[in-house]
Amino acid sequence: MENKFVRTSIASLLSLTLLTACGKASVEDQLGDAQQALQAQKYQSAIITLKSTLQDAPDDPRPRALLAKAYFQLGDMESAVITFEKALEQGADINGVAKEYFLALYSSPESGQFVSTLEKYKDSLNPQALATGELIAAILTARRGDSSSKDHIAAAKAAAGAGDGRTNDLSDIIDVYLIQRTASDTKMLNAAVEKHPNDWLVQSLAAELQYALGDLQASLTNYEALLEQKPQFQRLHLNIAEAQIRLNKLDEAKKHVNYILKRYPNQPVANQQLAVIEIAAKDFASANKHIELAMNNGMASPFTSYIAGLTHFRLGNYEQALQNLSKIVNAVPATHPAKQMFVAAKLQAGASQDAYAMLQRNPELVANNTGLAAATSKALLGSGDRDKAKQLLSQIDSSKVTSDAGKQQLGLFKVMSGDISGMALVEEASNALLADASAADTKQSKLLLLSMKTSSGETDAARAMLNKWIADEPDNVENYVIAAEFEKFQQNYKGLDAIYSKIAELDPDNIAAKNYNASKAIGQGNYSKALTLFLDNLKQNPNSADALEGAYQAAAKAKDESAAQAQINDVLKNATDTSTFTTLYSQFLAGNYSQVIKVAEASTFNARETPPANYMLSTAYLQTGQANKAINVLQKIVSSGMTTPQVLLNLAKAQAVAQKPRQALETLAMFNESGSASNAEIYEEVRLLKASILMDQNNYANALQELNAASEQVKASPQGQLLLGRGYLGTGKANEAVNALQQAYSASESGVAVQYLFEALKADGKTDQGLKILKQHMEKYPDKDNTNMLYISELASQNPTEAIRYYEDLLSKQPENWVAMNNVAWLLYEQNSLEKAHSWIKKAAKLKPRNQGILDTKAKIEAKM
Repeated sequence: MENKFVRTSIASLLSLTLLTACGKASVEDQLGDAQQALQAQKYQSAIITLKSTLQDAPDDPRPRALLAKAYFQLGDMESAVITFEKALEQGADINGVAKEYFLALYSSPESGQFVSTLEKYKDSLNPQALATGELIAAILTARRGDSSSKDHIAAAKAAAGAGDGRTNDLSDIIDVYLIQRTASDTKMLNAAVEKHPNDWLVQSLAAELQYALGDLQASLTNYEALLEQKPQFQRLHLNIAEAQIRLNKLDEAKKHVNYILKRYPNQPVANQQLAVIEIAAKDFASANKHIELAMNNGMASPFTSYIAGLTHFRLGNYEQALQNLSKIVNAVPATHPAKQMFVAAKLQAGASQDAYAMLQRNPELVANNTGLAAATSKALLGSGDRDKAKQLLSQIDSSKVTSDAGKQQLGLFKVMSGDISGMALVEEASNALLADASAADTKQSKLLLLSMKTSSGETDAARAMLNKWIADEPDNVENYVIAAEFEKFQQNYKGLDAIYSKIAELDPDNIAAKNYNASKAIGQGNYSKALTLFLDNLKQNPNSADALEGAYQAAAKAKDESAAQAQINDVLKNATDTSTFTTLYSQFLAGNYSQVIKVAEASTFNARETPPANYMLSTAYLQTGQANKAINVLQKIVSSGMTTPQVLLNLAKAQAVAQKPRQALETLAMFNESGSASNAEIYEEVRLLKASILMDQNNYANALQELNAASEQVKASPQGQLLLGRGYLGTGKANEAVNALQQAYSASESGVAVQYLFEALKADGKTDQGLKILKQHMEKYPDKDNTNMLYISELASQNPTEAIRYYEDLLSKQPENWVAMNNVAWLLYEQNSLEKAHSWIKKAAKLKPRNQGILDTKAKIEAKM
């Protein structure tokens, strides 16, 4: 039975083998099928057949050569080149594949190897193949300006013979368009394409040159025809998309780009093209994403940097925009958008000095973009650099400013820079705007005309002008709002009630009138009513700074200030359009500095909001004991060109708190005394701060000199009297010190004032009186400051036992006060109470194990025990 089974199995296996052999086509048959598929343009079918053939005959060059031709016909040039070279290694006849191999290599990324490849096979090529090879070599060498291109043309003509029209036509094209580069039109190219239809070399070269010469439609037509011949040639999709983008056929271009990106998502050229298309659609976020992808995958060109800079600029990423634009800004002409955008980005980033420098290096930019030059001047004025602003404004030709609003702004900037010639421009433009019936907003023009009259002392003329506007337009609310501002400027407050009543009559919801009525309630001492009115105003306009400031002013006088502030916060939270800046300002006015820090650090503000937001953040840092952080923020404001006197003052305060007196004095030295009239209060603060720093350095004489330059009102203030007292004390004038410090303490009852008062009384021989005042303060304000420590330390020299009692009482309330522990241990040591002394000093040493004073006290106690 077993033998029968074995015989049956062998028979079945032989039978199966025979059937398989009969069912498998021979290599020759497969080659024939592949040839037919190629002739029928069924390239995928041919590829499948030939890959199968290669499995059966891997060393046969014929199927591999046919496979390479199939790849070439489809347009897969990289695969074609690799497969041709493998076939040639296996012994394929170069003349049988030369035409397709040369064209594939020419069209592939490896075209740089073409000349050496031609040299390798040159002696084996037939005339036709050699002529084609030499023509391709001529094209490639001519592109890079290699003089050998002429030799290749001569070799091509010699191989093809004098009567070969294709060789002659291509030779002429190469000579005229690539070697001499004298052609200004595409007539010769168009004729060659018509004469040699479907010739890959002629048509691809013509399309390339037509694109370069700007004949975009002809180039597009040829590229599309080439794509029909080679549907998988990826680069043609990119070439077609490029031409369509320039022809503004963006929807059609996007199809070709997406065809590439669907297969190769990181393809750099396609990503850059899509970025350009998305820019046209104003989708800058998408455009930025694709240009970043292009750059991350090796795309690098001036155009790439421009696109990246543009998209970042449009998204408000000014630092990134500058990073990209800086790569090209010095290489492009003044009229190029990149240069203008670079200046605009510098302005947005707060670098007005850099923007000014670029404009000075490119005077054509000022001439061609007066708006940008004016904006730079405005930024320079904002940073206090009037001289540079004036110089730049003088370069602007006002006749090139086409709008009256632009002329008005230009004139205003000129006046602000100190150029009085701008007044005439402001007046002319403002009158033109008022005469323009289509002008929507005339308030600024009216205010400017009024200010010009009043600043020149023509108050009656200004009032007459205002009355005429009201008479001409009696129902125009704007006129009455301007009238109110005018009367405030003239300090004529009596007529405000009537004006604001008229405003409320014409516009019941007018926020200015409502804020005025609420402010009147504050003036009348009716803080509850004022708060209610201001809260109503905030509900109407949550971002009204006047309403917010008024609400906090009323809340400060409320019976329950925290409850009143909570009401303000509720209104802002419930409003749908409360800005982040308003939220920040609200927390700042409330003194919630930790919240100011939280909101500011987590938010981004626009160019107008950023300077005050940074100022509030720096103040919050200073108020929360983070002086170095405050310094960092304030120095950024200064370096950005947005310096103001208040910013400099805050910076000096932060530097003083951070124990950097030299830097603080250098900052204070930046104040220009000539500007003190417009910032009187700030300059008085400057004197007080400078005096305080000098006193901390024991430079009492200069400190007093600084104080004596201050106004009588400032010197009479609690802080002024405190500093005067310190100065007198430091210069040995104890009696004058006592008088000043008594006034300072009476006004403030601060711990600092009472401690300096004690020192002055002690220096004046009135120690007992000083101790009495210290004790009274300590009992009135227990645990508020360290006055108790001063009192006890002074008491110790007169009544050690009483001092020990005070120390022990203090330590029951402040169990970690290691200074008090050290002091009481020393007093107990002196009274020979060594056990108690040792107990206290051990506790102090546990808290401060490396403090030398504690270690010395401990050593003395233990030595005596």
